[in-house]
Amino acid sequence: SNCIAEFSYFETGIVENEVQFLDMSSFNIDNRYWDFGDGTDSYEQNPIHIYSDKGTYTVSLFVYSNISQCDDVITKTVVIDDTVNCYADFEYELDTLNNTPYTYIFNDASTQGTIEWYWDFGDGNFSTEQNPVHTYENPGNYNVCLTSMSGQPIANCIDLVCKEISTPAYYNFGGHAFIDGFTINIDENDSSNKATAYLYRKYENQWKYMDKRDFWKFGYYWFVQKPEGEYMLRFELDNTSKDYDNYAPSYYGDKTSWTYASSFDLQSDNQFAINVNLVKLKGLAACSGSISGSLVSDETCVQEIDLADKIVKLFKDDDYVLFTKTDNFGRYEFGSLPLGNYILQAEISGFLSTVEKVQITDNEPFSEDNQLVLACDAYVGLEEIVFNSTTLQLENVYPVPAKDFIIFSFISYEEDEITIELSDLLGKEIGKYKFQLVHNNSEFIINLENSDASIVLYKIISSDGNLISNGKFVRNNQ
Repeated sequence: SNCIAEFSYFETGIVENEVQFLDMSSFNIDNRYWDFGDGTDSYEQNPIHIYSDKGTYTVSLFVYSNISQCDDVITKTVVIDDTVNCYADFEYELDTLNNTPYTYIFNDASTQGTIEWYWDFGDGNFSTEQNPVHTYENPGNYNVCLTSMSGQPIANCIDLVCKEISTPAYYNFGGHAFIDGFTINIDENDSSNKATAYLYRKYENQWKYMDKRDFWKFGYYWFVQKPEGEYMLRFELDNTSKDYDNYAPSYYGDKTSWTYASSFDLQSDNQFAINVNLVKLKGLAACSGSISGSLVSDETCVQEIDLADKIVKLFKDDDYVLFTKTDNFGRYEFGSLPLGNYILQAEISGFLSTVEKVQITDNEPFSEDNQLVLACDAYVGLEEIVFNSTTLQLENVYPVPAKDFIIFSFISYEEDEITIELSDLLGKEIGKYKFQLVHNNSEFIINLENSDASIVLYKIISSDGNLISNGKFVRNNQ
């Protein structure tokens, strides 16, 4: 067999210009000769050599095998450059959507070229992963240290960084679900209504699903060991419950839409009256009409959305009359409907949905293929909003993106007349619309079918000519 000469090398970083050479030759090598290119040599197998100056050197390794009666030589250029600086660094965050308390995500932020990591989490546990996840057993303060090593063509570099982590507080909370002022089940052994509480946590300006709890006894639910923060709750009756068809899935704050729902701040272990009143549906007389369609997601959804078992709401004459759930393919259907005008909208916590207007008549009692589009950028909404009124609050502008119409929702503390002015980005008027506010809640629908503007500006003006609010919304013209 022929001898094959080979070697590797790296700067030790211990002594300036010190290089460790490693013989990687094959086939029974028993004699070696190193020429370091600076007038010095060595017969060692894995010599360490210190160069007197930085620069470029031609290093050769000669090998010989008495057993195989062969020899070979390899030459490489070694550059001794300025010391390579490397810096260890990391970022971390509490995994607030994890139901296991005190779970942290660590992300390496060391300089490029790092090849090894050694984490000391400060509680007797360690990791050599680049981006580990670690759970602490107990709350407290922990000194987390990362040692990182960078591998360079001629140098190794080691650095250490430590940061202190203080775990946040975790709390328990709970409350009751009510129907018409009474808990969903009154007696201890009454399980005729079963419900589920869905918990969402505000994370990076979006609502993210965190946990759920099935409950029935006395209509009381509870969650344990949740980190302090802002939360939203949705409650639904199980489809086997006696009142399932009469009460809508509802949020804390007694709303049926997450865009209207109240949130709450979890700040102590004394929050056990976070209650909800399930909203009663208006219902409909049975007839022969039907409406069906499907849910789809738009381009803002980077990850695939599970469209099964999602809520679709049906409105008639501004009343919430029915809801249904989608099948495994995201399809839905409302049957036995009377003739008339309807509005459809999906209700998926944390996601925006388009709104569809549907009419069923004697000539066309069946409306099919009504597609509701979901958007994942639920933090996108109103911009540049100015509020100049203490008696009027603009609660919502939806759906965003709009299509054929836009809805303005207000909370007013007195009756008044307002004007809503719409224009495009060039200032061209789309229309002026006068509306009469009533005390408490008011909603106004503006038809956009005659405009092709993709971005619409709006102004809300009081009866005495003062600007109350302004902003803009996006339209989907496709």
